[in-house]
Amino acid sequence: MKFISWLGLTVCAVAALGYLGQGNYNMAGLMIALAVVSLINIRRKHGRNDRPPSP
Repeated sequence: MKFISWLGLTVCAVAALGYLGQGNYNMAGLMIALAVVSLINIRRKHGRNDRPPSP
């Protein structure tokens, strides 16, 4: 299910470009912010190890 996070990032980035092209800068800023949050979330999940904590 990792592709869902990357799909969200891609969709937000493309939507931001579309809104920039239309001149709707408020929505473009919102989509860029969502893309950044998505990227932070992807990097955070990628950095953690899946091993259980030691007793």
